[in-house]
Amino acid sequence: MSRTEKLAQTTAFVSIALIAAVWLAFPALDASLLLFGSTVKIHLSSVWQFGLIAMVLALIGTQSIIYSKDCSLARCATFWGLPCGIVAAGVFLIDSFSWPLGEMIMALLTALGFITAANLQTQTFKQHSSGWYAVRQGLSLVAYAVAGLLFFGVARYQPGLILTLSGVFMIALGTASEIFRNAGVPIRELWFYSALSALVICELELAISFVAMPPRLNAGVLFLVFYSMTGLAQQSLLGRLNRRVLSEYALLCTGGLLFLYVIFR
Repeated sequence: MSRTEKLAQTTAFVSIALIAAVWLAFPALDASLLLFGSTVKIHLSSVWQFGLIAMVLALIGTQSIIYSKDCSLARCATFWGLPCGIVAAGVFLIDSFSWPLGEMIMALLTALGFITAANLQTQTFKQHSSGWYAVRQGLSLVAYAVAGLLFFGVARYQPGLILTLSGVFMIALGTASEIFRNAGVPIRELWFYSALSALVICELELAISFVAMPPRLNAGVLFLVFYSMTGLAQQSLLGRLNRRVLSEYALLCTGGLLFLYVIFR
């Protein structure tokens, strides 16, 4: 089966799961787990039950699309974050709508976003093709947008400290791996800096959890730090990190924090 056929098949399965999330209503699932001496309460609405199914289908489909003998598991895993993140962001938006037609439109747009991202990812294999650099830059921009939206989703739901930290870590790790892969970073450095970025964001969210902060401000701070960290890491790996770049990112962080404080306090 060709990659195009696998992509079409995966998109069909993901679309069915997303449409089912809109039209079918299952009882909510509630569970409690004891982790590290703390009780973790899990609540999954009907939308998120189908959303998790759609994310699993997206993950399996993406792996089948990009798999080859020359692609190790560590390399293949860098492709998982963005498609799954797009589906998760779409499910969050579907869950935020109260208008059935709007939910259906968002489900179809999510499926369109998934197939577009997966198709662009396959184009990055052709390193000497025309538009290769533009495709990689576009995927990085989408990854940043998905990260920002999902940071806001986690801050809005507030599922509990452990689940919040776990969610923030996975969001940062998945999107950072996409961003660093598009920058041409070697695989070991890619996962090291992706994990480092995720850990820093996780620690920042832990610190924010002790402060009463609105969800939009919370998400804005996380995104600003995430963007700065991944940007500085890329510049360092490419040998472009100097005083000018540090000054630009410092000004960006300072201005961004002031803007977020004034707008969302």
